[in-house]
Amino acid sequence: MLTQRLSRRSLLKSALAVGAATSVGPLLNACGSSSSSSGSTTITLQMWSGPEGVAMRPIVARWNSEMSAKTGITLRETEPSRDGYDALITSQLLSKSGTPDIVFPFNWDVARVSKAGTLVDLTPYINKDPSGFKMDDFFKVAVDSTNIDGHQYALPLDMSLPILYYRKDLISTPPDTWDDFLQMADRFTQSRNSSSPTRFGTTLYARTGRAEPAQLWEEIFWPYGGELSDSSYHWSIANQAGVQATMVGRTLVQRGNVPQPVTNYEYPQVLSALTNGTVAFIQEWNAAWGQIIDKTQNPSYFDKIQYAPIPGVRQSDGTVKRAYHVHTINLAVNASSKHVDQAVEVLKWLLRPDVAIAYTVAGGNTPRPSIFNSPDVAKVRPGFQSWLATQVTSSGKLEPKLAEMPDIDDLIMNQYLNAAWAGQMDPMTALSAAQDKINALLNKDGVQK
Repeated sequence: MLTQRLSRRSLLKSALAVGAATSVGPLLNACGSSSSSSGSTTITLQMWSGPEGVAMRPIVARWNSEMSAKTGITLRETEPSRDGYDALITSQLLSKSGTPDIVFPFNWDVARVSKAGTLVDLTPYINKDPSGFKMDDFFKVAVDSTNIDGHQYALPLDMSLPILYYRKDLISTPPDTWDDFLQMADRFTQSRNSSSPTRFGTTLYARTGRAEPAQLWEEIFWPYGGELSDSSYHWSIANQAGVQATMVGRTLVQRGNVPQPVTNYEYPQVLSALTNGTVAFIQEWNAAWGQIIDKTQNPSYFDKIQYAPIPGVRQSDGTVKRAYHVHTINLAVNASSKHVDQAVEVLKWLLRPDVAIAYTVAGGNTPRPSIFNSPDVAKVRPGFQSWLATQVTSSGKLEPKLAEMPDIDDLIMNQYLNAAWAGQMDPMTALSAAQDKINALLNKDGVQK
């Protein structure tokens, strides 16, 4: 992952480097958009391998069955590997070869590649057909994630946020605050409580070279009153809120509350620790719920796990302040596509509420309130999506929309959070070092005002 992040940064600097174009040549030749002699157009939609790509397959088939004859557009889906996907999409867009037509970027990718003019600004299309795009039927935090300086460069197909999952057969009341979280971790750690039914209390997302450790840390930092930066993008994490947030992970490691090595733990390892009975509760992404309640994927505990609000910090008035890190995976149109207008029409159709409901039922998570409250979605995830809607609306929060966020989260924050959690650096020293590096990066790139 370290190599991946550095290569993307290098690609941005070189923009039209020959290597960027040739590195994806075979894929581009195989799956590019085209026009046949009969006048029909093929639009390529690039998802990725995994549940999102699988959920999109019946939607693509529906387009080709219902819409192809009407529009003269055939839709073709490709699903390259998740590994290295960010680097791949950067290479494809910067090569300006025109393919694929529709891409599936994270919101931090949108902030980065839109600066190079590689994505179509959808704003004029939205203004021309507001009833077709139905922008008021997106969660504001989700649609804002890809709005850069008033320009909508992508629209959210999926939304992710970490929530709390716990063994309801063991825990009657889930932890409401981060202090409660630490106390409960002790209670369900056998080295601290010999009668604990689980070996460890919880897990710590700490995989090296990944963004998730910083993103989940933010859910502790923000309720303690922290803000990552001011309006001029001067970073400010070496403070009391930063130390308090960092001490949660450090305490879990020091007390032996989490399985080791924590630097191996990300989505699959964290989820597995809960579903195989190793831990009693976890901080994990909302996407996990479908796997948790699926008896074929979780035969032992499919009916013994519940979701709950992310813990927060109790305020002086007795309320609990919470914050959810929200990010999105989006649909965007390649600015070099030879069929921009047709690609935009397909994108609009894919996000149409009745179509996106089918995608969500199939395993996606399109962040429209009408979908989250849909009876069709409630049949497959009873109560979950409507509950999630209330959490996002009340407490969802975005990182700053900067092209540098992948470097900040994956490289800088990951390194220093892990050093603090492992006891190699005290929290304030680690956060000060991270803050200095982040500010130096943002200053060098001309971001700070």
